[in-house]
Amino acid sequence: MKTIACMIFPRFQSLDVSGPLDVFSEVNTLLGPEKGYELLTIATRPDPVIASNGMKLVPDVVIGEDHKPFDMVIIAGGPEIPFGFDDAVALDWLRQIQPRCDRCCSICTGAFILGYAGLLDGKKATTHWLHTDRFRELFSNTLLEPEKIYVRSGNILTSAGVTAGIDLSLALVREDHGAEIALQVAKRLLVVAQRQGGQSQFSPLLTPAPADGSPMQKVIEYIHQNTHRRIQNAELATVAGMTIRTFSRYFSKEMKVTPLEYLELHRIEIAKMKLETTSRSMKEIAYECGFGSTENMRLAFMRRISIAPSNYRQLFTVNRTGSSQPRRG
Repeated sequence: MKTIACMIFPRFQSLDVSGPLDVFSEVNTLLGPEKGYELLTIATRPDPVIASNGMKLVPDVVIGEDHKPFDMVIIAGGPEIPFGFDDAVALDWLRQIQPRCDRCCSICTGAFILGYAGLLDGKKATTHWLHTDRFRELFSNTLLEPEKIYVRSGNILTSAGVTAGIDLSLALVREDHGAEIALQVAKRLLVVAQRQGGQSQFSPLLTPAPADGSPMQKVIEYIHQNTHRRIQNAELATVAGMTIRTFSRYFSKEMKVTPLEYLELHRIEIAKMKLETTSRSMKEIAYECGFGSTENMRLAFMRRISIAPSNYRQLFTVNRTGSSQPRRG
């Protein structure tokens, strides 16, 4: 039996706790707890801890009290964590426990807590796509891999958004008990056993909005109106009223990507929407979005979001209210 302790704190994200623990609990159901996991929650105080959604959870263990060694520690995230975490007791405990456990894992913004504890210096990590800029700003000595669903660096494992904690947990179950048990757990929870692609398949195109009336706003509008056809840098420079060299430098500085990178990312966003909401063929979508061919579209998808358009369409459907949702199970 392996002992897992999940650290909680005020305003933690409840899914960061319940998702992974449900995965390990299903293993106990399949194999029996003596071959599975002992699941505990731990906090700095014995009082009920209130999650960000208002749910109250009483910790099983209090930091500072005597307890058996933990094989694995899971650090939940929370909506305020990217903006600070001042629990010195919890941070000191993490610094002490991390070298002594087999695995030290974070879910979503829990990676920030590992960063505040100084445990990610010189290591690879990931976190929720929404907070990648903030993460880089705070932890410049960490190699952030924002596309990854989860990342292992030594005995530290970090995962992306809340549901990525389930992906990470299933991967750990595969390590401990084999692929068949992990697949059975995934089926029982109606989730995919091993998700394809990275977390950018769930994120929108993230680039700064140019100022109203600026040359870059004119260029962006022109790109959006002409996505379906081939566009060259010289054409965009003319729209901006600049030389090609000046335009390329100015665009990259303001938009954080090159003009051609922005064009490709925008085409992918439009294609994703069409794949989610229409029954058009791959060939039609490829031409409507300016890729020129289905192969060019496939290569762009694989390059940017690590999943083929056909697989993306299989994963995402449109429900009766018109909102796009991943298909599970």
